[in-house]
Amino acid sequence: MEWSLLPPATEEMMVQTSVVKGRFMGDPSHEYEHTELQKVNEGDKVFEEEVVVRIKEETRLVSIIDQIDRAVAILPRGALFKTPFGPTHVNRTFEGSLSS
Repeated sequence: MEWSLLPPATEEMMVQTSVVKGRFMGDPSHEYEHTELQKVNEGDKVFEEEVVVRIKEETRLVSIIDQIDRAVAILPRGALFKTPFGPTHVNRTFEGSLSS
């Protein structure tokens, strides 16, 4: 089996894959089909047209991995502090390492 690096997730990928539900098929080349209504302007008239969007399983996998990674991200205690007015700042006296 040959493994390759997955591309980084983009906001466009997240929006596209949010409509796909269910289990993964196990085939990275598998394509899910989703029908969307898009407005098309032709002169003075506006039409709604059905467009079939194809989403690869690899793209869905990248999106899901990114969502899981963001959901379980943690920071060490003391690395950030919250001011009384609401914003959160990096603690300059923190001696650990922060990686993003």
